[in-house]
Amino acid sequence: MDHRGVIQAQGGSVYASKGWDQESPLLASTGYAHLDSLKEEIGQRETELRVEGFRQAKTFIDRMIARGGSETAPPIIRKSYPQPPNKKGRIVDIDIFYGKAFIP
Repeated sequence: MDHRGVIQAQGGSVYASKGWDQESPLLASTGYAHLDSLKEEIGQRETELRVEGFRQAKTFIDRMIARGGSETAPPIIRKSYPQPPNKKGRIVDIDIFYGKAFIP
């Protein structure tokens, strides 16, 4: 496939991910749906520990929409939120391994 990546929540005892491997670039709306799905999967308590990470990940997707989508990978695009990192190590990652993502 031409477009691959993953959005994940990790830290503490949590690891949950939503990946894609498809012929067309990932739509931004699908990226938002992946974030929402991760929140449901990890539950309210763990989501609250990552509230800033999820907010910053959504902002990254918003910025990519304004640009018409992400840059083309490779090189791999890796984003980890929140920035600066929190002390508890609860994070939300966006990795684009190949192709583009978050097109309008």
